[in-house]
Amino acid sequence: MRIYVEESILGTHYWTNAPKEVEFLSHEHHHNFHIRLECDVKHNDRELEFIMLRIWLKKYFETHNVTIYNIISFGWMSCQKIRQDLKKVFEKEYGKRKVKIIVSEDNVQGGIVE
Repeated sequence: MRIYVEESILGTHYWTNAPKEVEFLSHEHHHNFHIRLECDVKHNDRELEFIMLRIWLKKYFETHNVTIYNIISFGWMSCQKIRQDLKKVFEKEYGKRKVKIIVSEDNVQGGIVE
């Protein structure tokens, strides 16, 4: 049994060591970061309740630098780094379980961890 939640977060980031072909990425730029978190549950009676998991996800993002207008600054973190950190924090909160996290930029490109 698995459940999933999704959120969309307006945020900025940059790639310090961007190669010349895409050097514009070295400057802070924004995206709608789309997050999909899927995980196993032990039973079908709300072991992890959707709304509570979404609230937890929103709180995770609030731990990053929130700029004016509630835009999250991820600094140098890529989609891959965000999902890696999110998995580590998720496991600390909910224990080791099968999880799949997708973090994408503008819902067209991103990273996956399982």
